[in-house]
Formats: sequence, C-alpha cells, structure tokens
Amino acid sequence: MEGPARRDETAVFQLTRADAAAVAGLALAVLACFWPFATLRQVFYQVDLAFMDHPLRAHAFEHLRRGEIPFWCSHLLAGFPLFAEGQAALLHPVSWLYLALPREAALNATILFHQVTLALGAYLFLRQRSGRVPAALGAATATFSSFTLVMHVLPGFLAVIAATPWLLLCGERFLACGQPRWLAAAAGVVATIHFAGDPLGTWLVALLYAACMLAGSSSGWHRRLLALLVPLLLGSLLAAVQLAPTASFLAESTRADPGRAAAPREHFLPASLALTAWSPRFHGERFSTYRGPQPPVWEEGLLFFTGFATLLLVPLGLSRDRASALWSAVALLAVATSSRELHAVAGWLWGWPPFAFFRWPGHALLWFVLAAAVLAARGLERVLSGQPLGRGRLAAAGAIVGFGLAAIAFTPGADAGLAGTRREDALALALAGLVGGAAVAARHRLGRPATAAVFFAILAGGVALGPRPEGLAADAYTRAEAEIARLAPGLGAEGRLLPLQVWDAPSRPQDAESFLRVARAVPPNLHLLAGLAATAQFDLRHTATLWRSRAALADPGPRVLDLLGVERVVGPADGVAPDWLAASYEACVSGPPVVWCRRAPAPRAFLAREWVVASAEGALARLTRGDQQDPRSRVTLESAPRWPPSRDAAREDRAEIVVRDGRSVTIDVSAREPALLVLAEAWAGGWRARIGADEAPVLVAHGFLRAVAVPAGRHRVEWRYQPPGLSAGLWASVLAAAGWAWIASRASTW
Repeated sequence: MEGPARRDETAVFQLTRADAAAVAGLALAVLACFWPFATLRQVFYQVDLAFMDHPLRAHAFEHLRRGEIPFWCSHLLAGFPLFAEGQAALLHPVSWLYLALPREAALNATILFHQVTLALGAYLFLRQRSGRVPAALGAATATFSSFTLVMHVLPGFLAVIAATPWLLLCGERFLACGQPRWLAAAAGVVATIHFAGDPLGTWLVALLYAACMLAGSSSGWHRRLLALLVPLLLGSLLAAVQLAPTASFLAESTRADPGRAAAPREHFLPASLALTAWSPRFHGERFSTYRGPQPPVWEEGLLFFTGFATLLLVPLGLSRDRASALWSAVALLAVATSSRELHAVAGWLWGWPPFAFFRWPGHALLWFVLAAAVLAARGLERVLSGQPLGRGRLAAAGAIVGFGLAAIAFTPGADAGLAGTRREDALALALAGLVGGAAVAARHRLGRPATAAVFFAILAGGVALGPRPEGLAADAYTRAEAEIARLAPGLGAEGRLLPLQVWDAPSRPQDAESFLRVARAVPPNLHLLAGLAATAQFDLRHTATLWRSRAALADPGPRVLDLLGVERVVGPADGVAPDWLAASYEACVSGPPVVWCRRAPAPRAFLAREWVVASAEGALARLTRGDQQDPRSRVTLESAPRWPPSRDAAREDRAEIVVRDGRSVTIDVSAREPALLVLAEAWAGGWRARIGADEAPVLVAHGFLRAVAVPAGRHRVEWRYQPPGLSAGLWASVLAAAGWAWIASRASTW
C-alpha cells in the first residue's frame, strides 16, 4: 500500500463523514448521467436487454405475482427451461424489483442500482489503498467507463461487474485482518454473482479473484488459500439451488460452435488501443462505419473507459510491487484476448474447456477497467502526496498521449464524417495531455485541491464526450407494446406466433430510434413481451438452448409450423413471403409489416395412432426434410409406447388444454381407442406425466416434442416439470447456509 491514507491492517474498515460525502457524490453523478432513466422519461430498451433479458424477467415475475413458480416458459422456442437457464435471475435480490414496480420502472431501477453499487464498491475497494480523492477518481473511472456504460444491454453481466469490487474488498480485508466474517461476506457476494445468471462473467471474476488472492498480497499461504477457496466453494454451494438445475440444462444444450470468439474484425492493435481506450469517441470494431454525432451504443464489449485522466495517471501508478504487476498483467491479457492480431491465440485459449462454452473473451476487458481504476488511483495518490515521479514515468505518460495522437492521425479507412471526428478527438486528447501534464509538473505550485480538481475536470470532459446511455422514450416504449398487440389480432394466451424475420447480428440496430424502427417492422421480443408464443429466437445458432429444439427450429419450414400449430406469421415490412405460406395462411394484417393468419386451427395438443421408431437425429431429419407423412397423424418416437389398459369407451377424439402455468399443463382427453397424446411443446429432462393417479412414461415425439400413450376413454393427463437437480441443489444450499452462518459468527482470527 502507498500514501498517507494507509491504515492499520488489523482494523475493520470504517467510513468517515468525508468518505460518506464522496460516496454520495458518486451516487449523484450516476443519477446525473442517467437522469432521463431515473425520471422515467426514457426506458433502457436496447438490443439483448430489450428482447430477451427484460421480457424474460417480466414474464417470470408475472407468474410469481399469480403464485406460480416459473420453472418453464412455454412461450419461447416451443418450450424452454426458464429457471434452469438463469437469465431470468429469479433468485438475484435486485430482480425482485419486478414484483414491486411496473415493468419499465423495474428495468430502469435495476440498471441504476447496479451502477450505484459499482461506484460504492469501487470506492471502498480503492479506499483501502489510497486517499479519498484518488479513490473517488478511480471509482468514477470504473463506473463511467465506456465498457460499463454500454453493459446495460446485458443486465446479468452488469450485475457481475457491480459485485466484483465488493468481492475483492472482502477478500483483501480477510487477508489484512483474518476475521472469518469477511470470508462469509465474500461467499455471499459469490452467491449473488451466480444468481445474476451470467456464467461467463462469473468465470472471469473467479479467475481475477484467484489471481488477486494468490499473487497480490504479502500474507502467508495459509490465509491466501482460505481467502481463495472458502468464498468460491461456499458461495457456489449457497447458489447450488440455481447451479444444479443450470448444470443439468447445459448437459442437454450445446452451442453450434463453442470456441467461436467475438473478436474485432476491422482494426489493428495500435488503432484499437488508441481509439477505444484513449479516445472516447471511437468504438471498437465498428469505428470505420461511424457517421453521426452520436456514437454506437453496443460494441461487443470492446469499449475500455471514458476520460483522459486515467490515461495520464496509469503509468504513474505503476510500481515494482506485486499488486501493480498483477493488475498490469491482467490488463494486458484482457487487451490481448480482444485484439484481432492475437485472435488465433485467443481462439485457441477460449476453445479449451472450461472456456469453450463462452464466446465473448472481449468481456475480459472487465479486468482492464478494474486495472485502470486501481492504477489511476495509485497514480493520483503519488501525484498528490508529492512522491518523486521520475523521468521514466512522465515520459511514459507523454508517450501514451503521443501514441494516441499518432494512431488517430494514421488510422486507415477515413471518410468525411470520421475525419471530422478525428480532428475533434485529436484536439481533445492533445488538450487533456497538456492540461494533465501541466498539473503533474506543477503540483507543488497548484496544491493538492487544485491538482485533484484538474484531473476530475478532465474526467468529466471525457464522460461528456464519450458514449451516452440511450433508450426508448417512455411513450415510444408504450407504442412498441401497442404495435405488438396490433400484430396479433385475436391471438389468445395459448396462441403461437412466429416472427419470420429473425433479428440477426448484421441487422442489429445501433441506437434507440433505429431499434424502434426495427420493432415496428418485426418486434424482436414479440414472443415474450405480450405473452405470445414463438418458435424462433435471436441468434438461435449460438444460444444455449435445448439441442433438440435448436435442430428443429433453426430454420422452421411449413411442416414444423403445421406441427406446432403456429397461428400467426409476422413477415418483413416489404411484405415478401415464402411460397409455402399461401398454402395454409392468408394475410390478415396488411402492414407494415404483413401478418399471415392460419386458415384452419391447429391445436397445441392432439391425438395420433400411427407411429414409427427412430433415433432423435433421424426423427428430426425426417421432420425437417419432409420424409414422412403428416406429422400430426404419424408420429416418430425414440422408443415404442407401452399402452396402459383401457378403462371405458369414448365416442369422440378430443384433447383440450384446461390448465397451464409455469410448471405444469393439464389436458382433458377423450379417446375412442388407445392413442398417442402429443403436446406440441419441447421435451426436456424433468418432465413427468400422470394419467389420472398413475405415472406414465414420457415419450419424445418427432425428436423434440412431448408425448404420452393414453388408453381409450376419458382421462385427465397432467404434465408437471421440475428442473433436474433442483432438490439436490436446494439441500446443498440449505446446508451451505448453515455453514455460512457458523463462519460469520466466528470472532477468532483465522
């Protein structure tokens, strides 16, 4: 540790009034940055958040309001294990705002809470090693980084980012004083990170935490190992109620290309470093297509941070101690795995288990942001305390400024709009270098308050020039919901709708208004926000979902739509439709966009009596290629049915869904003779069926749907779903909670 603010390492960290004032100032700065969202004039409605994370949470907590446990979502991908997948974040404490607030208010409050939590945690973490002013600047660097500001589109990962400095704080406090309650606090943070539903972020933070505990302290190995193992293991056991079902779900799910890394494609490493780190107006992989006065909102996690104060202070904060070496190495690793020049190496690294499941190594720039915050705080501490800076440190700061100017000047691919932006950024960077360099050189004349004010002014200027959080206006959010309702005329709660034009990566809108235009053409969350069912999902090829569903729904043709009973097909705004639509559908909304409605109803549950046996792969191939008869009359099964004894006779064939909630489906069946009851909804491990009071074997129909053999007569068939591993995970969490309470109550030093 350095600087006059160093404390007795055995003391419990305490906040003074000045610290409370700094924290309050950071919170007010967050509210000022997000003021349109804090006042509900705008709604965070962008990209993945808009059509996946937010609708999933709203849908799940709507079930909870009705007293239903939303283990299963029938409205997504013909059926989806909602709780097990984790993005709904049902067990994350902040998500429960969806129970208390309207949907748009809950969405905004969730994002704002995480931003304020990050600011507070970063300040307390940095306060251990520096004074109040440097800690406040470092916390502002992390909170208002470009990387952080755009992460509202991934609320699970934002929750992980917000919790990371708290985890590091608890671990370092245990290393300093040995009090086991800090281990318990760290385990609680780990559990919260798991509940956020972002496994990639969790894994990255675990690696970062392990490195800090093992290499960033002078404590003995016994205490370091305790600080590392107890929080990670105990926190994971506390979250076992979520992790066990998730592990079971992942066993049924594969990604199409698990080692694919989302790396930059349009720039070289020097320009990447200069234009994304040092110049806040340039944005990673798409800087060469930048045109207007507002920068793009989402850049695959390649935005580093905003503000030039950090740029000038990072080299001043470097030293020979292990902590500085660690943070520097972590920052370099994060940059390297996200650069095109090292894409081959990064692809090899992230292609090995357990990395292979994750495809965004650019998220490792979380490490870069934290390293920048730590080193900037140390650098400002050095400046304010009057410690010798040395020519080498000053030369490094000047070289970075010069490098940024050179990269701006010589980056290829300029056009008129980009050239103008270059000039603005070059002037801003040069001005920041001159002002910051003058503040460093004349710190003994300016004094501590004036020098600190100069750096905060530079940071504020960087924030003002950098990316701004954007969203839909509140009235536009309402109009989007009204547009969704318009496109589903007469579609009931059990209806099924397919957005024909899947929203893929090349067509991602880059700002709120273009998103609204896309939403008006084909609302990308049509399947969830209004409670409608769908068979297609954004980025289906690379999304963790049931592999059987992916194989059948990646490119659904007319046979699949007939089998699933899709009632509405929403097409592109130009009204161009595939030829096969005319066979079963007719235009019922002239658009734009055009909506086709099914001429004859196709119920979700139906009876069939012809069947053949084939493997899952064979069944899916027969279905998608059309190598079989009508799939509603002739069913392909993976195993032969075992027919239960018939009880009474019935005069008609009928299958009617009478009850459906987040974990069960009840169907009244009337069969003239034994038949297969097929429910056109995805199969997954964890589904059980009962016919009356008797258990019935669950069959897999057409490779991905659920079926059961029913006898002749009238029966009530109840399907019930419980995520596999839930019971074992619940017991593990209960036992871990007892261990957590025991550790938290210990007063002795470990």
